[in-house]
Amino acid sequence: MTVCGSLDDVIIALHNAGLTASQISQVLGKKWGFAIERLGAAGIQGRTRVGVTGLDLAEMARAYQTVQSGRVVGEIFHASRDTVITRLKEYGQPVRSRGGKQLTTDYPDASPIRVALTPRPWERRHQQIVQRLLQGHSAQQIMNELAVSAYEVDQSIRAQRSRDPVVAEIALRAAHGESVSRIAVMMGIRVDRVAVQVAKIRKGQKASPGPRELCASR
Repeated sequence: MTVCGSLDDVIIALHNAGLTASQISQVLGKKWGFAIERLGAAGIQGRTRVGVTGLDLAEMARAYQTVQSGRVVGEIFHASRDTVITRLKEYGQPVRSRGGKQLTTDYPDASPIRVALTPRPWERRHQQIVQRLLQGHSAQQIMNELAVSAYEVDQSIRAQRSRDPVVAEIALRAAHGESVSRIAVMMGIRVDRVAVQVAKIRKGQKASPGPRELCASR
């Protein structure tokens, strides 16, 4: 297939020929988001490819560009981390190694996303603590009724009474071992903003004595 004209004309022609955005970018030797960006500028919706598992790979790739965590993206799409990473690689989306550095590539669609992931046990306990707190129960009563530690009750009380609920929730989730990526998705905040705030929290913890973190497995 031979197409003459500007680069945008070539992209549109390839799109009309049935290629996905990732395939067009690959043909042109460009990054994954290039074709999506140019098609969007032309008012054209990029073609979505659905994988053999029924997962929307374009949406999965956009989610990964935002949080860069295969495990968290797996929670969003109800799939295992290995399935997510395999499908993203097949789709042409760059992925980082487990525990590796964040990808530095700029993506046009990497905006914050908010998804209500399945609550962890500690989140249910936190809701119960806050509910009893609002009913006028004392910290000791809450500890006895829910069989939770004084430290966990104190963390929930601090979060509930904080003047900055966003920072308080980040601190609470970090204290319970939540990853930066999961916090970002649960709260709909940019990953880099969460990372900066978590770093400040941990720096403050190092400067003060006492428990550092709650057990995330509880």
